[in-house]
Amino acid sequence: MNNPAIQAIGVARMPEIAQGDDIGSRIIEALRTGEITIVDRDVLIVAQKIVSKAEGRTVQRVIRTFNLFDFFQGSYQ
Repeated sequence: MNNPAIQAIGVARMPEIAQGDDIGSRIIEALRTGEITIVDRDVLIVAQKIVSKAEGRTVQRVIRTFNLFDFFQGSYQ
């Protein structure tokens, strides 16, 4: 075996994943767009987030705003 190495390459043009998307096809498309070649013994790591998004297992994020002065006003008097 010649000089083994570990190299991490991010896929810069990975499209946004939506429910029902075929993740494999999207990854291959992004790799081709980025001119990244996969060879024998390469390992691809996929974030759980895109798997969850493709499966429709997401929750809506709620953003709440408040005034810090009003929030702490009762605590410091």
